[in-house]
Amino acid sequence: MKKLILLISFLSIVSGLLAQAPVVKTDTEFPKEWELQFKLTNGLVTNFHSTAPDMYTGGLGLSAQYGVVPHKLRLGATAMAVYNNKKLGGLFGPSVALKLKSLDTKLFGIGNIHLLAEHLWGTDKQRLLGGG
Repeated sequence: MKKLILLISFLSIVSGLLAQAPVVKTDTEFPKEWELQFKLTNGLVTNFHSTAPDMYTGGLGLSAQYGVVPHKLRLGATAMAVYNNKKLGGLFGPSVALKLKSLDTKLFGIGNIHLLAEHLWGTDKQRLLGGG
């Protein structure tokens, strides 16, 4: 019985010390390494001035980016297969992501708010500039 009381006392002291230990927060977003993102896009294409029905567009793509400024800036390239104007085509070009703020969600990991910009060229002479 004495050993059990001693063990419980020891565990409570250790857990109390661990609870008071400082927690080192590390920013795991935008590390200085490669990141590969899978993209799925879809929507409608319209010119807003025609009576013709809008056309569906969709795509699958990959975006590889490298953290050039750790925890702040990523540069990379995007390549996509797209379905647009009843044709299958491709898009490719550079991309950049700038992190504005880290979100410490405590229960579910870390998130961030960032800006993304892409300049894509298409196999059907498309020139697209986009962001989000």
